[in-house]
Amino acid sequence: MKCRPPAGARATVLGTGDEVSWRVSCDDVEVRLPELGDAAAPVVSFTVR
Repeated sequence: MKCRPPAGARATVLGTGDEVSWRVSCDDVEVRLPELGDAAAPVVSFTVR
């Protein structure tokens, strides 16, 4: 049985507000970031509403 994020949970890139896809397992959180080219890795904010 997979763990699931709470309903309404979102992951966004700080500074731009771009939403990114993500999934939650029982052990960790995996975030798939959009293609950012040469930009430094962004900080991702997880928000539950």
